[in-house]
Amino acid sequence: MKASVFFTERKCSVAISYLQTAISVLIALVYVPIVLNTLGKEEYGIYQAVTSAAAMLSVLDLGFSGAYARFYFRMSEKGGDGIAHLNGIFIAAYTFLGIAAAFCVLVPAKNPALIFGTDAATETLEKASVMLLLLSVNLLSSFISSTFSAYIRANEKFVFSELLLLVRTVAGPMLQLPTVLCGYGSVGMTAVRFAVNLLSDCVIIIYAVKKLHFRLRLSFGDSVLFRSVLSFSSLIALNMIVDQVNSNADNIILARLCGASEVAVNSVGTMIASYYTLFSTSISKVFTPEVHRLVLSDSPDANDKVNVLFTSVGRAQLSVLMLLVSGFTVFGRDFLRLWAGDGYEDAYAVTLLHIVPSTLPLIQNVGIEIQRARRKHHYRAFVYSAMAIANITATIPLAQRFGAVGAAFATGAATFIANGIVMNVIYKKKLGLDSLGFLKSMLRDLKRMLIPFSVGAFMLFCIDFSSWASLALGIATYTAAYVVCVRPIHSCLSARKE
Repeated sequence: MKASVFFTERKCSVAISYLQTAISVLIALVYVPIVLNTLGKEEYGIYQAVTSAAAMLSVLDLGFSGAYARFYFRMSEKGGDGIAHLNGIFIAAYTFLGIAAAFCVLVPAKNPALIFGTDAATETLEKASVMLLLLSVNLLSSFISSTFSAYIRANEKFVFSELLLLVRTVAGPMLQLPTVLCGYGSVGMTAVRFAVNLLSDCVIIIYAVKKLHFRLRLSFGDSVLFRSVLSFSSLIALNMIVDQVNSNADNIILARLCGASEVAVNSVGTMIASYYTLFSTSISKVFTPEVHRLVLSDSPDANDKVNVLFTSVGRAQLSVLMLLVSGFTVFGRDFLRLWAGDGYEDAYAVTLLHIVPSTLPLIQNVGIEIQRARRKHHYRAFVYSAMAIANITATIPLAQRFGAVGAAFATGAATFIANGIVMNVIYKKKLGLDSLGFLKSMLRDLKRMLIPFSVGAFMLFCIDFSSWASLALGIATYTAAYVVCVRPIHSCLSARKE
């Protein structure tokens, strides 16, 4: 009965997550062009550069959020007040880290020229200072609520998490839009973001305490547990640093070397790429608790079950992502012209340079939790460290010469080499995962996609979609051809542990 409830929770969560992503895309279709036209490239670039700088400080999480699930299941098996003690350790750590993160944001808030350079206009620096002050408070509140959020996920209350994210997705732009139209600009957008995030953090805390009976015991006598958590999470932190470098460093480098206009172009491309990522993680993230249960179990066939899960989730993700990446390749250039307007032509190349190399790692992102559950995530940490160094080293000269496209090329190349090639060797050699069988399974599925890909190639080279009506008709035709030829993902979502 309990397994049936968890399965229903998982299916509903995935459905809500896809609904949230679809609504995000629909909102962006209306919201982003208005913001771009109202703010202009310069101020939109300022907003994106500031939020990227603040987001990078989330690395001060130090990997604790990724470690919580493992230690939660370990403590739940022991019984007693182990979970309350674990919560106390995480609350204390997150409070300290939140204060540290907020302080780090206050440094550029006091001197925003650290981000934009001394040649930036006075108005730019003043706006950036106010926005950074607001975001510093947001960082503190998000760190404090992190333990409560991790507790909710560990209890597999995915529906609540996705519903809250859905509300945030709708509320943010709906409140920001009138703020922008009333002339409050990027500072007004940041103020709305501040209010929505702060309120959602409060809701998370209340739900965990009232509905899930979250309890904590502040005691620092168990230094062994704390050292164990710190040791496990430190390598996750290294992975997070690299993720933040890949997500936000481009904007900061471009702001410093090329100006806010290139940041705006890059942000449009990376925003579309972020939606692409969401379609993948919407499936994989609900399997995190099951991965840890399988790995920590004593079942003799646990590794076989992990391999089945790894492949079946990957196939589900592939069927979704290939529709998106192929569809954007065909329609993306015309879409950006109609949607973003003149001056954003390079966003097409930026988007493709992010989403194409990331496709293989995205369909394998269940492997990240498998590494953590087996305490093998140090391999990924080392690979990602080298990747981050190579990415930044290549981004600086390429950004100077080619702007946003050069920065995206460096990030895409680093992603493919590290995630697409090196990590598959590690999956095979160090984790015992059948990565070769995984790739063969993906290639078999790709064969079903040859017909819709051919339809897309014809559309790309032979049809000009010059209006929204013709573009919508083309997308509908291509999607129908794809759905007919590709197996739906439902069979994977019904896969359960025995």
